[in-house]
Amino acid sequence: MFLPLLSACSCEDEPEVLDSGPGDSGPIDVGADAGDGGRDLGPMDLGVWMDAQPSDANLDAGEDASESDGGAQLDAAPVDGAAPDSGIRGTCAGPEDCGGEACLTVPNGSNGWRTCAFDVVQEAVTCQGEFDGCCTSAQCTDSAGGLCVTTIPFYCSGPPPPFANLCLYDECGPNQACGNDQLCVPARAFGEPRAHCVPAECLDDSQCTSRAGGQCRPFIAPCRGRVSGFFCTYADSACVKNEDCVALQGGYCAPGTDGETECREFIPPP
Repeated sequence: MFLPLLSACSCEDEPEVLDSGPGDSGPIDVGADAGDGGRDLGPMDLGVWMDAQPSDANLDAGEDASESDGGAQLDAAPVDGAAPDSGIRGTCAGPEDCGGEACLTVPNGSNGWRTCAFDVVQEAVTCQGEFDGCCTSAQCTDSAGGLCVTTIPFYCSGPPPPFANLCLYDECGPNQACGNDQLCVPARAFGEPRAHCVPAECLDDSQCTSRAGGQCRPFIAPCRGRVSGFFCTYADSACVKNEDCVALQGGYCAPGTDGETECREFIPPP
């Protein structure tokens, strides 16, 4: 059974999209935009979801992903089954830590964050009905990496979208870079069905040098359990992962410029 987690969130207040560049300050809370209710999604239609408010819906991803990288993916501990000085960042060292699935590196390279590949949507093999945008992936030819899926990925709350197939496409890849201050999350990393651009204050720990204990970490949106970006944290940061905020109802760790993180309460709507 696949867990629908994000895309069509019918929240009362539209989130504000902020610039995650170096000039911003204060907590930055990120996630993804709504889907299109069953039609083809272009390269950026599954964009960046910003600033979760209490009126948004919740799928609390506040556990530590040192246990695994499955389901509604959770914040990762710095090391999973490796010695603290091993240099491994993330939740896996190889397929043996992922039940035989690939251990992916984000961004690609020896210093990236390692996370187990997994899927949150099912590839369509037949038509579902009149709202279908595709019947099989062979019909998803508008852009690179076309994938026909049976549900909107990362669906969160509100009226359910039509039960229909739709095409998803890679937003980035070897021949298609993300924008400034972004990085490319490859398909299946953090459950992303296709390659997806997210905000990035940093690419690895070497870029987090303002204070002691600098780490470049992924942050997870509280409503949809989707990776929302990579930001620096430090030994004096208020939190580094959602699990640090369990004292709050639906508590999650909101990233901020240069490690100014903040625990926030997240209350799902009725």
